[in-house]
Order: sequence, then C-alpha cells, then structure tokens
Amino acid sequence: MLMKSTNGTTYTVTGIRTCGKKCIPFKSRTQNYTKGAKRCHDCSIFIDYDGFYCPCCGITLRTRSRSYAVKGAKRI
Repeated sequence: MLMKSTNGTTYTVTGIRTCGKKCIPFKSRTQNYTKGAKRCHDCSIFIDYDGFYCPCCGITLRTRSRSYAVKGAKRI
C-alpha cells in the first residue's frame, strides 16, 4: 500500500515496516548475490551494505537466492 506523508513524500507500507527510502543511497548497480549485493524484501531492491539489516526498514537482508536453479549452478 502506498502512503503519502505530510511533507509530500511517498512511501510503501507493508505490515508494520515502512520503506522510508533511506536505502536508496546504498542501491547496488548489480542485481547479483555473487558480487556481494544483498536484497531487501520489503524495499524490493538490491543494496551494497555491510550490515545484516536494511538501513531503512530494519528487515533482515537476503544474501542468497531463493531459486534452486541458481543455487545448483553455484555448487558446480
């Protein structure tokens, strides 16, 4: 759901967490886990960030693909 704040900025609301767009400066140029990018599920972007949690919404960052095809290709 999209919400609009009093200062006019738009942010997404998913459950209790909100994407305040603080993670945009960390946005990764590559969308690839093997190059060190991490994915935030709530913000729906890949970010280059050293922490375990998204700097914006606080959700745990995903460091591995959920696809078995990609996981299988890495093992070989």
